[in-house]
Amino acid sequence: MLSNPSDNAVGMGADHVGAWQEMSPEDLRTWHDADPGGSRVGSAMPSERRQGAWRAPGPGYPGTAAERPRGPYGPGGPRPGNRPAPEYPGGWYGPGPERPRDPRDAYPPGRPRPAGRPAPEYPGRWYGPGPERPRDPSDAYGPGRPRQGSRRAPEHTRAWHGPGVDRVREIYETRQRAGLAELMVLAGPTVLAPPPPVRKDSRGDPARYRDNERRFGGSDGRRAGAVAPRVAAQQEAPGALSPYYAIPRVRFRRNSLPAALLVCALLVVARVTWHVAYLGGHSRYWMLMPAWVVTFGVTTLTLFISWFDKAYTVGPRQQRYIDSLNVTVAIPVYNEDAPLLDRCIYSLVNSSRPPQCVHAVFDGPSGDYSDLCAHWAGRWGPTMVMFTQLPENRGKKWAQSQVFASHPEADIFITVDSDTTLEYRAIEEGLKPFADPRVASVAGIEEIYNKWANWLTMICAVRNTVSQLIAWSTQSVFGDVLINRGTYALYRAWIIREIIPAYLEETFLGRPVKLGDDSALTLFSRAHGRTVQQVTAISLPMYPENLSHHFRQWLRWARGGSVRNYWRIRYLSLRSWSWWWVAIGLYYIPISAVFPVLYAVEWPKSAYVLGYIGVIMISWAYALSPRSLCIWREGETWLGRLVLMLMYPVGVVWTSVILRPIRLYGILTCLKQGWVTRTRGVEVAAERVQT
Repeated sequence: MLSNPSDNAVGMGADHVGAWQEMSPEDLRTWHDADPGGSRVGSAMPSERRQGAWRAPGPGYPGTAAERPRGPYGPGGPRPGNRPAPEYPGGWYGPGPERPRDPRDAYPPGRPRPAGRPAPEYPGRWYGPGPERPRDPSDAYGPGRPRQGSRRAPEHTRAWHGPGVDRVREIYETRQRAGLAELMVLAGPTVLAPPPPVRKDSRGDPARYRDNERRFGGSDGRRAGAVAPRVAAQQEAPGALSPYYAIPRVRFRRNSLPAALLVCALLVVARVTWHVAYLGGHSRYWMLMPAWVVTFGVTTLTLFISWFDKAYTVGPRQQRYIDSLNVTVAIPVYNEDAPLLDRCIYSLVNSSRPPQCVHAVFDGPSGDYSDLCAHWAGRWGPTMVMFTQLPENRGKKWAQSQVFASHPEADIFITVDSDTTLEYRAIEEGLKPFADPRVASVAGIEEIYNKWANWLTMICAVRNTVSQLIAWSTQSVFGDVLINRGTYALYRAWIIREIIPAYLEETFLGRPVKLGDDSALTLFSRAHGRTVQQVTAISLPMYPENLSHHFRQWLRWARGGSVRNYWRIRYLSLRSWSWWWVAIGLYYIPISAVFPVLYAVEWPKSAYVLGYIGVIMISWAYALSPRSLCIWREGETWLGRLVLMLMYPVGVVWTSVILRPIRLYGILTCLKQGWVTRTRGVEVAAERVQT
C-alpha cells in the first residue's frame, strides 16, 4: 500500500511513517481501520504529545485534508539549511484561511516571488485585527506597504484599538444622560402607590422611532400609516356652560424692538455714568462693588442677548411633519371653577391646530363637573375629549402621569393648567420648534388673562412679561430654559414616558417631592436635548386677585424651586448658561438677607446709600420695561400698555422688598411639600374677571 516508505519518514524510524501525500481517501480509511492508533505521524511520541498531532481525515474525523491548513513545509518536503524540522511536528493551531495573512508578506510559502518582492525576514502568522477593524489613524500605510519619502512610519506602528465612530457617539449619549439616570436612581420608593401602568403601543414601537420614521420616511416627511395632518377649519364647537367665549388674540411683534433697544441703551449709559460719578466722592461704597458688578453685569448681558431670541418658523416640508404629530393635552383638575375649565377645553378644541386628544384628570373629588363632562366627552372633529376620576387627591404629578401612561400613540404631550386659556394659535406655534430634532421641550409665554382685575394682577402681568422676554429668552438662546411654566408647555412624549417613575417617586432628604412639577419635567427634558421658548406660543392663565392667594402661591414656588435648584447645581453642566444663572441666583439670596441688616445697623448713615440704591433700581427697571411693548393684546390701547410699562418698577420693588422674606421662608421650609393653594376650594372664578 505504501511505496518507498523511507522517503516519507520525517525525523523518525521507517516503521513510523507519515506518508499522507501519496494516499487516496479510500487508502486512508483502510489504513485508519487497520491501525487507528499507531501508523500516524508522531506515533512514536509519548501519549500526551501524540494527542496534539495532526490526524488525517478518516471515519471518525470528517473533512478533507485540504480543509486543514498545513505548515510551510509538508512531511518529506525539501527544507532549506536554515529551516530545520521541528522537534515534535504537529498540527497547526493558528487561524484558518478566513483569518487575514500577514500584510507584510503578500505571497504564501512556495508561491513564486518577483525579484523586487523578497520574503520578510521572519515570515509567520499575523495576529493583528481583521480587515473590518480600522487601522491606526496616525498611519495611513499598512505594515510593508511602500511609503513616500516624506511619509515616515510611526515610531510604534501597531493596530488601532480605539473606539469606532458609532462607539464614540454611544459614549457621548451615555454621558449626556448620566444626570437623568442618577436622578432616577435617587428617586427611591415612597409611601405612595405605584405609578399607573404604561399601556404598550399596538405596533410595539417606541414613539421615538415612529417620530424618526415620519421625519425621514419620505419626500413629504411622513411614512405610511402616520397620523393624518390637521383637517380644514370646521364650525366652532360651543362650550358646555356658555356657547361662546371671547378669547383675545395676542401677538409678539418685533417691529418695536429697535426703538426699545435704543431706549434701553441710553438708560444703561446714563446709569453707568451716574454710578461712576458717585464712586468718585464715596470711597466707602467700594465695599459694595462686587455685588453691584454681578447684579449690573448679569442683567445687562441678559438684556442684550435676549434680542437674539426669535420665533421658530418652518418650511413646507417641516410643516407637513408638524401636522403629522399626534398631540395629547393633559389637564389636571382640582378645586377648579367650572366655567374656567369649560373655557380651557373650549380654547383647545377650537384652536387653529386642534390636538388629537384632550384628557382631563380629576385629582380626587372636588367640584361638580357633571354637566361639563356630559357635554364635552366624546369626539369633536379631530379631537377626542375624555375624563378620568382618581379616587383620592394625590397631587398634580399623579394626575398628569395618568395621562402620560394612557396614551402610547402620542408624539407630543402638552401640559395645561385647568384655569388656563390658550390663544388661538398657541398649539400651532408651540409645535414649530419640534421641527428641530434637538429640541426636547418648548415653553410658552404667559399673558395673564385677568391682568386688568386690580393693581396686583397688573404688576404681576408686566413683571412676568419682562422676565419671560429677557431672562427666559436668554436661556432659550442657549437651549437652557430652566422652567417650562406649567400653565402651557410641550414635551416629546417618549422622554416623558421614560421618566414617569422618577417623576412620581422623587425624594429629597428622604421626603417625597410633590412641588416643582413643571421644573422637574424641564430638567428631565434638558437631559435629552434643548429646552427652548417659543415667543409666539401664548397662554392666558388666571392669577391671584388677593394678597392671601398671592403670598401662598409665591411660597409654593419658593419651596419647589429650592429643591430644584439643588438638582440643577448638581446635574447641569458647568459650561451651561443655566448653571451659572442658578449659581448667581443663589448668590443673591444671602446678599438680600445681609444687606437689610447692615442698613439697619448703620442707620442713619446708610439712609443716603439706601436712597441711591432705590433710585438705581427704579432707573434700571425703566431700562428693562420697554420690552413689555413687544406683546400686543387684542382690545388694549397704547395708553393702557404704557401704564403697564410704567408700573414695572413697582413690580420690581414689590418682588425685592415684600416677597423676598416669603422666599427666604420658603427656602428654609422646603421640606414642607404640601400644596398650599386650592386647598380651600375655588380661589379664582371667571365671573370676577374684568377683560
